[in-house]
Amino acid sequence: MEKPLKYTELVIALTTRIGITEAQAKKSIALITGELKARLPDPVAAQVDGLLAGEAFDYKELLDYKWESFREQADHKLNQWKSKASDWIDKII
Repeated sequence: MEKPLKYTELVIALTTRIGITEAQAKKSIALITGELKARLPDPVAAQVDGLLAGEAFDYKELLDYKWESFREQADHKLNQWKSKASDWIDKII
């Protein structure tokens, strides 16, 4: 696995590889991280700043989020089936 790219390293990479100023690089990073945070699931978005600080990604947060989402969908589906079964029984009786 590759070493995480820290914020300062990302600024340097943008200024040297693309040839933009440090201020432009920082604005670009802020724009991109803002867009990522707005579009990613909450437990991933909450970790964007930490990743840029060199912290490890917490997969448990994502798994917990996915599990809760799955549980909610399963509950919803079971309630639908329960309602349909109840309606079916009422028609028979």
